[in-house]
Amino acid sequence: MRTEEVQCGMCQQIITLQMPTMRGEPLRARATCPHCQHLNEFDIPALQSTSSFSTAGGSAQSPPATNAPSAAPPMPYSPQSQATAQVPAGVPPQGLTMASQAQYGLPATMQMQQTAVGVPVPELTGVQRALLVGINYYGSKCELSGCIPDVHNMKRLLVETYHWNPNDIKLLTDDGQNEAPTRANIIRNLGWLVRDAKPGDIFFFHYSGHGAQQEDPLHLEEDGMNETIIPVDVKEAGQITDDEIFQILVAPLPSGVRLTSVMDCCHSGTGMDLPWTWVEHRGWNEDVNPWHSRGDVQLFSGCDDSQTSADSSAGPISGGAMTTAFCNAIRARPGVTYVDLIDELNNEMRRKHMSQRPQLSSSQVFPLDRPFNLTDILPNQNKSIGRTVRQKFKARPNENKNKFLRNMLLAGGAGLVGGMLLGEATDDSPRPVVITAPPLIGGPRIDLGGLFGRGGLLAKGKGLL
Repeated sequence: MRTEEVQCGMCQQIITLQMPTMRGEPLRARATCPHCQHLNEFDIPALQSTSSFSTAGGSAQSPPATNAPSAAPPMPYSPQSQATAQVPAGVPPQGLTMASQAQYGLPATMQMQQTAVGVPVPELTGVQRALLVGINYYGSKCELSGCIPDVHNMKRLLVETYHWNPNDIKLLTDDGQNEAPTRANIIRNLGWLVRDAKPGDIFFFHYSGHGAQQEDPLHLEEDGMNETIIPVDVKEAGQITDDEIFQILVAPLPSGVRLTSVMDCCHSGTGMDLPWTWVEHRGWNEDVNPWHSRGDVQLFSGCDDSQTSADSSAGPISGGAMTTAFCNAIRARPGVTYVDLIDELNNEMRRKHMSQRPQLSSSQVFPLDRPFNLTDILPNQNKSIGRTVRQKFKARPNENKNKFLRNMLLAGGAGLVGGMLLGEATDDSPRPVVITAPPLIGGPRIDLGGLFGRGGLLAKGKGLL
């Protein structure tokens, strides 16, 4: 048997095929993508001495030499479709070669490549696309009220303030009015959002719903946990990790493409695995194991990785605290600078006595005294793309001895939704008994009643509180 890696023509994910070994004879193969269920057909050339890579509908080609610079975007990687090596103990040196990176368990698409910097700012192409995902989880124990209003609020901002064409804005909601936000649909539409991206294109992504954490199998996250978002069919299909979001949305973008994202959910601080985070009074802070890319990508997140994000019940219409503050700040001051926008978001949380602190992360460093908009494009400033490995981290397991909480944990590291099992959170049984419990990972004591009560603030969180 031989192994071939092929790329789904719909969602751009990598599919690993086991093929019969038939030297000198080309093969035509069909494969259903495990992510979006798209049926692909591939022309696999005759077996040669080097490995090959194929895209759906095309022939496989030999990859370039690993020591040669590559201008092509890295191929998407998903833990569900590509096996990874076991991570050895120890701390590898900074600036690993590709061979060393492979030794330390990095998938090929995370490994470093050299790339061009300082290319001219492109002219805008007129391509503007947005994907807005809002999930209220109707009928579940973790039902929310503000997520679908959030995406309609964001759509109005794009249309009324930035004059986007409504036909270029796609909504996924679980109220039956739009395509359902299942795992497959979210992944497929993430691929749609950035498909055929070219310099001068403008993209926007917004997610409002539950967020989570689960153990990072590569041990590259500083807390040992990947951040995730929770599709409406999470019980059957599972979560979507920040690694997957990066590989689908960020990695394929060439230099000269702008992607702005807003994620209003718990544990969303590094929800796209961008390498730079703005820290008040300190400036830009680079991740220990930064994952660099070519595109100009910015993420406004509702809180940092350790925090929960709340629904705001103020006023006649519910909405996420972060989304509401973001839209209101821009409507009030369309030319607001980045630094003033971040300050306003945090001040709004303080005014409402919320502990969450919105933050900004980016694919590259830029001055925050410039006005915020969706169309200023910063060409690639990263001399290399891929993941720089400096240190490995162990996951922080739940050491809580409380039997009641311990029995809530999902097997396999699936995590918690506000202290409740995902399975329990998505069934139709009554709401659970409210308890006050110590946190599972650090931080102050959390009143689950305050988070999940019907009045006041409703936690939009899933994850290890």
